[in-house]
Amino acid sequence: MQKQSSLLLWAALASATLAVMAGSILGPIVNKMKEPLGASTESIGLVITTHGLFIALSSPFLGYLIDKIGRKKVYLAGLFTYGVSGGLGFFITSFWLMILTRAVLGVGVAGIVASITTMLADVYKGKELQKVMGYRSSAESLGGTIFPLIGGFLGVFAWNFPFLLYFLALPLGAIVWWKVPETKSKGKKQTEVGSVSFFKMLWNNRFLFYVYVLIFLAMLNLYVVVVFVPQQLGEFGIKNTFEIGLFLMFLSGTGALASLAHGYIKSLASYTKIVSFAFAFWILGFSTSFFSSNFWTLIPSLILVGVSQGLAIPTAYVLATSSVEASLRGQTTSYLSSFGYLGQFMSPVIYGPIAGLIDLKWVFGASSIVNLICLLLILTYVKINQNKM
Repeated sequence: MQKQSSLLLWAALASATLAVMAGSILGPIVNKMKEPLGASTESIGLVITTHGLFIALSSPFLGYLIDKIGRKKVYLAGLFTYGVSGGLGFFITSFWLMILTRAVLGVGVAGIVASITTMLADVYKGKELQKVMGYRSSAESLGGTIFPLIGGFLGVFAWNFPFLLYFLALPLGAIVWWKVPETKSKGKKQTEVGSVSFFKMLWNNRFLFYVYVLIFLAMLNLYVVVVFVPQQLGEFGIKNTFEIGLFLMFLSGTGALASLAHGYIKSLASYTKIVSFAFAFWILGFSTSFFSSNFWTLIPSLILVGVSQGLAIPTAYVLATSSVEASLRGQTTSYLSSFGYLGQFMSPVIYGPIAGLIDLKWVFGASSIVNLICLLLILTYVKINQNKM
């Protein structure tokens, strides 16, 4: 049993890094894709964001399948879909065909993310679950650090070389099929859970709404940095894509360290305090970006936001998976994925007009205000409901 759980953990961590790679690896080469795909400056960003939208749209249905037919089947299908649809980008020279493959890629990522979260929650409990969710979030942060650098390096040789890395999901899928066991056998309860709607689930467990808002805001805040900090660095004279990637390592690196320490942090503080600190660091981090006058002053901002991510995301994973019965975990984690990737997709939609109509720095000022309001609302909710978490 211990060997099987270790194999599952390593497969889940590898899959988590691939899920992050889906968008992050293309960031450094986005400008090089415009000419071969025949895309405009306004539309080329869809190559990076389209998969996030389809993760959000497909996750609820895939969560239903996870609970109905089993975790491993959806996991394998997700890896296969990811490898094929992502790798096809190497051969494509049509913008709209590329967008189609990115949409399919989003479905694959949704299957991977929801299934590994559910399988880990099936196998690990209590403090062990807190620890492995920290590992998982740390692996995502590590992937967010390494893959943009790899993508930028491969893009030096040819714009489409980074797409070859998506094929890594296929040998990983073979290992999962061969070595990783199913974590929950199919039974009567499992086949009946499809009748539980999202709204009924929230009505029966209203605390989940708080968790979904938390993951939405965490991803919204993360992509404020990913989308707008490179532009701010450009205003400060940092335009080389590799150098921008090095700056973003302060975000992902501190996020990885905070995630690794999540189990230890939880032994010292309640979830209410952890989430409160996450929002406080977001507020401080974005305020620092707002007042930054050179690229050096952005480093503390990136560190603060990175710590916030490392506190908030593992907390959302643990709270979502531990607050429902096992037969509903697939659906619960799929909605968690939907809200998270919807936050990713909405970040430039919400804050982009502020950068265009007012000023780039006011994106960070607005983010600080939004997070301050959310912190006050969360503390009010906890006080009213006397929820100690």
